[in-house]
Amino acid sequence: MNIVYLLIGWSLGLLSPLVLGWIQEQKRKKAIKKSIFVEFEDLKHRLACSIFQVKIRAGKIDKVFLGWIEPIICSYKGPHKNENISTYISKLKNSEEAHLKVLSELRANTNKSLSFKKYPLYFLNSQINSLTLFIPEFQQTALDILTQLNMLHEDIDNVVHYHKKTFDSSLTPENLKRVKKNLEIGHEDYARRAKVLVDTIDKFTSSY
Repeated sequence: MNIVYLLIGWSLGLLSPLVLGWIQEQKRKKAIKKSIFVEFEDLKHRLACSIFQVKIRAGKIDKVFLGWIEPIICSYKGPHKNENISTYISKLKNSEEAHLKVLSELRANTNKSLSFKKYPLYFLNSQINSLTLFIPEFQQTALDILTQLNMLHEDIDNVVHYHKKTFDSSLTPENLKRVKKNLEIGHEDYARRAKVLVDTIDKFTSSY
Protein backbone atom coordinates (compact mmCIF):
# COMPACT_ATOMS: atom_id res chain seq x y z
CA MET A 1 0.00 0.00 0.00
CA ASN A 2 2.90 2.35 0.81
CA ILE A 3 4.29 1.68 -2.67
CA VAL A 4 0.94 2.73 -4.20
CA TYR A 5 0.99 5.98 -2.22
CA LEU A 6 4.56 6.58 -3.27
CA LEU A 7 3.66 6.02 -6.94
CA ILE A 8 0.68 8.35 -6.65
CA GLY A 9 2.83 11.02 -5.01
CA TRP A 10 5.52 10.59 -7.66
CA SER A 11 2.95 10.87 -10.44
CA LEU A 12 1.43 14.00 -8.94
CA GLY A 13 4.89 15.48 -8.63
CA LEU A 14 5.45 14.96 -12.34
CA LEU A 15 2.03 16.25 -13.34
CA SER A 16 1.97 19.33 -11.10
CA PRO A 17 4.28 21.46 -13.30
CA LEU A 18 2.26 20.47 -16.38
CA VAL A 19 -1.03 21.35 -14.72
CA LEU A 20 0.38 24.62 -13.41
CA GLY A 21 1.74 25.45 -16.84
CA TRP A 22 -1.63 24.75 -18.45
CA ILE A 23 -3.44 26.96 -15.92
CA GLN A 24 -1.00 29.82 -16.51
CA GLU A 25 -1.37 29.45 -20.27
CA GLN A 26 -5.16 29.60 -20.00
CA LYS A 27 -4.95 32.76 -17.89
CA ARG A 28 -2.60 34.35 -20.42
CA LYS A 29 -4.85 33.31 -23.28
CA LYS A 30 -7.89 34.83 -21.57
CA ALA A 31 -6.06 38.11 -20.90
CA ILE A 32 -4.83 38.36 -24.51
CA LYS A 33 -8.29 37.65 -25.90
CA LYS A 34 -9.86 40.30 -23.66
CA SER A 35 -7.35 42.94 -24.75
CA ILE A 36 -7.76 42.07 -28.44
CA PHE A 37 -11.53 42.36 -28.12
CA VAL A 38 -11.27 45.75 -26.38
CA GLU A 39 -9.03 47.00 -29.19
CA PHE A 40 -11.43 45.62 -31.80
CA GLU A 41 -14.46 47.23 -30.15
CA ASP A 42 -12.70 50.60 -30.11
CA LEU A 43 -11.80 50.22 -33.78
CA LYS A 44 -15.33 49.17 -34.70
CA HIS A 45 -16.80 52.22 -32.99
CA ARG A 46 -14.33 54.66 -34.53
CA LEU A 47 -14.83 53.27 -38.02
CA ALA A 48 -18.62 53.39 -37.65
CA CYS A 49 -18.34 57.08 -36.74
CA SER A 50 -16.18 57.69 -39.82
CA ILE A 51 -18.68 55.89 -42.05
CA PHE A 52 -21.42 58.07 -40.55
CA GLN A 53 -19.47 61.18 -41.59
CA VAL A 54 -19.08 59.83 -45.14
CA LYS A 55 -22.81 59.17 -45.37
CA ILE A 56 -23.62 62.67 -44.10
CA ARG A 57 -21.21 64.18 -46.63
CA ALA A 58 -22.83 62.25 -49.48
CA GLY A 59 -26.38 62.89 -48.28
CA LYS A 60 -27.06 59.17 -48.07
CA ILE A 61 -28.46 58.74 -44.58
CA ASP A 62 -31.43 56.37 -44.64
CA LYS A 63 -33.32 54.04 -42.31
CA VAL A 64 -31.38 50.96 -43.40
CA PHE A 65 -28.04 52.58 -42.61
CA LEU A 66 -29.28 53.97 -39.29
CA GLY A 67 -30.60 50.53 -38.35
CA TRP A 68 -27.10 49.17 -38.94
CA ILE A 69 -25.11 51.86 -37.16
CA GLU A 70 -27.33 52.62 -34.14
CA PRO A 71 -26.58 49.44 -32.13
CA ILE A 72 -22.86 49.78 -32.85
CA ILE A 73 -22.66 53.37 -31.63
CA CYS A 74 -25.13 53.12 -28.76
CA SER A 75 -23.79 49.86 -27.29
CA TYR A 76 -20.19 51.07 -27.17
CA LYS A 77 -18.96 51.68 -23.60
CA GLY A 78 -15.32 52.57 -24.26
CA PRO A 79 -13.35 55.79 -23.71
CA HIS A 80 -14.21 57.24 -27.13
CA LYS A 81 -17.97 57.18 -26.65
CA ASN A 82 -19.72 60.37 -27.73
CA GLU A 83 -23.20 60.71 -26.26
CA ASN A 84 -24.06 63.50 -28.68
CA ILE A 85 -23.53 61.22 -31.70
CA SER A 86 -25.49 58.42 -30.05
CA THR A 87 -28.40 60.75 -29.32
CA TYR A 88 -28.31 62.27 -32.79
CA ILE A 89 -28.33 58.88 -34.53
CA SER A 90 -31.24 57.67 -32.39
CA LYS A 91 -33.12 60.89 -33.16
CA LEU A 92 -32.54 60.44 -36.90
CA LYS A 93 -33.67 56.82 -36.75
CA ASN A 94 -36.96 57.88 -35.18
CA SER A 95 -37.56 60.53 -37.85
CA GLU A 96 -40.09 60.14 -40.63
CA GLU A 97 -38.59 58.84 -43.88
CA ALA A 98 -39.51 61.99 -45.81
CA HIS A 99 -38.05 64.27 -43.13
CA LEU A 100 -34.89 62.17 -42.96
CA LYS A 101 -34.45 62.41 -46.73
CA VAL A 102 -34.75 66.20 -46.73
CA LEU A 103 -32.41 66.56 -43.75
CA SER A 104 -29.86 64.25 -45.33
CA GLU A 105 -29.89 66.19 -48.58
CA LEU A 106 -29.55 69.52 -46.77
CA ARG A 107 -26.45 68.34 -44.89
CA ALA A 108 -24.79 66.88 -47.98
CA ASN A 109 -21.54 68.55 -48.96
CA THR A 110 -19.41 66.62 -51.45
CA ASN A 111 -17.15 69.63 -51.91
CA LYS A 112 -15.74 68.92 -48.48
CA SER A 113 -13.05 66.25 -48.20
CA LEU A 114 -13.00 64.33 -44.93
CA SER A 115 -9.84 63.83 -42.94
CA PHE A 116 -9.69 60.14 -42.03
CA LYS A 117 -7.50 58.91 -39.20
CA LYS A 118 -5.53 55.69 -39.20
CA TYR A 119 -6.07 53.39 -36.23
CA PRO A 120 -3.23 50.85 -35.92
CA LEU A 121 -3.95 47.75 -33.86
CA TYR A 122 -0.91 48.08 -31.61
CA PHE A 123 -1.81 45.32 -29.17
CA LEU A 124 -2.72 42.77 -31.83
CA ASN A 125 0.48 43.52 -33.71
CA SER A 126 2.47 42.96 -30.51
CA GLN A 127 0.78 39.59 -29.94
CA ILE A 128 1.04 38.00 -33.40
CA ASN A 129 3.19 35.14 -32.09
CA SER A 130 0.74 34.56 -29.22
CA LEU A 131 -2.13 33.87 -31.62
CA THR A 132 -0.93 30.25 -31.76
CA LEU A 133 -2.62 29.86 -28.36
CA PHE A 134 -5.97 30.03 -30.14
CA ILE A 135 -7.75 27.77 -32.60
CA PRO A 136 -6.90 28.22 -36.31
CA GLU A 137 -10.20 29.95 -37.12
CA PHE A 138 -9.54 32.58 -34.44
CA GLN A 139 -6.02 33.16 -35.74
CA GLN A 140 -7.15 33.40 -39.36
CA THR A 141 -9.92 35.92 -38.68
CA ALA A 142 -7.72 38.09 -36.44
CA LEU A 143 -5.08 38.26 -39.17
CA ASP A 144 -7.75 38.92 -41.79
CA ILE A 145 -8.96 41.91 -39.76
CA LEU A 146 -5.39 43.17 -39.66
CA THR A 147 -5.10 42.78 -43.43
CA GLN A 148 -8.41 44.56 -44.04
CA LEU A 149 -7.28 47.42 -41.82
CA ASN A 150 -4.04 47.80 -43.77
CA MET A 151 -6.05 47.96 -46.99
CA LEU A 152 -8.32 50.58 -45.42
CA HIS A 153 -5.25 52.66 -44.59
CA GLU A 154 -4.33 52.48 -48.27
CA ASP A 155 -7.78 53.87 -49.08
CA ILE A 156 -7.02 56.77 -46.72
CA ASP A 157 -3.74 57.44 -48.52
CA ASN A 158 -5.69 57.48 -51.79
CA VAL A 159 -8.15 60.06 -50.46
CA VAL A 160 -5.30 62.23 -49.17
CA HIS A 161 -3.57 62.00 -52.55
CA TYR A 162 -6.57 63.19 -54.53
CA HIS A 163 -7.44 65.83 -51.96
CA LYS A 164 -4.00 67.37 -52.39
CA LYS A 165 -4.36 67.20 -56.17
CA THR A 166 -7.43 69.46 -55.99
CA PHE A 167 -5.08 72.29 -55.00
CA ASP A 168 -2.82 71.76 -58.03
CA SER A 169 -3.18 74.98 -60.03
CA SER A 170 -1.56 73.39 -63.07
CA LEU A 171 -4.53 71.07 -63.66
CA THR A 172 -6.83 71.76 -66.56
CA PRO A 173 -10.57 72.03 -65.75
CA GLU A 174 -11.08 68.57 -67.27
CA ASN A 175 -8.30 67.00 -65.20
CA LEU A 176 -9.56 68.73 -62.06
CA LYS A 177 -12.96 67.24 -62.74
CA ARG A 178 -11.39 63.76 -62.95
CA VAL A 179 -9.49 64.34 -59.72
CA LYS A 180 -12.67 65.35 -57.89
CA LYS A 181 -14.44 62.30 -59.25
CA ASN A 182 -11.61 60.07 -58.02
CA LEU A 183 -11.78 61.83 -54.65
CA GLU A 184 -15.48 61.03 -54.45
CA ILE A 185 -14.80 57.40 -55.36
CA GLY A 186 -12.10 57.36 -52.68
CA HIS A 187 -14.60 58.36 -50.00
CA GLU A 188 -17.04 55.70 -51.20
CA ASP A 189 -14.33 53.02 -51.26
CA TYR A 190 -13.29 53.93 -47.73
CA ALA A 191 -16.85 53.71 -46.41
CA ARG A 192 -17.49 50.40 -48.17
CA ARG A 193 -14.31 48.75 -46.92
CA ALA A 194 -14.76 50.17 -43.41
CA LYS A 195 -18.26 48.72 -43.22
CA VAL A 196 -16.99 45.28 -44.25
CA LEU A 197 -14.34 45.53 -41.55
CA VAL A 198 -16.86 46.61 -38.91
CA ASP A 199 -19.12 43.67 -39.81
CA THR A 200 -16.15 41.29 -39.70
CA ILE A 201 -15.17 42.51 -36.23
CA ASP A 202 -18.77 42.31 -35.02
CA LYS A 203 -19.12 38.72 -36.17
CA PHE A 204 -15.73 37.79 -34.76
CA THR A 205 -16.31 39.20 -31.26
CA SER A 206 -19.75 37.58 -31.18
CA SER A 207 -18.40 34.15 -32.16
CA TYR A 208 -15.69 33.74 -29.54
